[in-house]
Amino acid sequence: ELAASIEESGQQVPVLLRPSKTRDGYFEVIYGQRRILACRHLGITVRALIRTLEDKDALLAKGLENSGRAELSFHERVRFAQAILDQGYSRPDACQALAISKNTLSQLERIYRLIPASVGEAIGAAPSAGRPKWMSLATAFESGQVKTNRITDILESSAGLSSDERLDAVLRE
Repeated sequence: ELAASIEESGQQVPVLLRPSKTRDGYFEVIYGQRRILACRHLGITVRALIRTLEDKDALLAKGLENSGRAELSFHERVRFAQAILDQGYSRPDACQALAISKNTLSQLERIYRLIPASVGEAIGAAPSAGRPKWMSLATAFESGQVKTNRITDILESSAGLSSDERLDAVLRE
């Protein structure tokens, strides 16, 4: 889908790189990795912006780029917030990168902690689902209303459904 939209638009795609800290002449992708792969698939040259950035500045740039994407779902924000924290950044840094409050970050962390990663990945982005549905699922796991193996069975039997439909099927359980 990304490759098709890039090809149709005929526009340059935003990509930010920084020089590698460990290998001379190499670069680290700050944002645009999927765009680079799509352009490589299409045989399109990528023009990248190259900046020397400290880790915190790179994180902020990535957060600003991700927050500007219309298709970033709530569940993707949950995973992105956790990835920031897992990389050793502080909670205030994560809040700044995601442009969210401490309370919102706590909610994202709670959802990540309570919903097994395998369930979240099997459901997918669920782009139409917001915080209430994911919080409902997290609460159901916390209270023991649902079990991972039962949810896994539901998700395996609903493989042909969209991610929003898979989340709805799980919530009906």
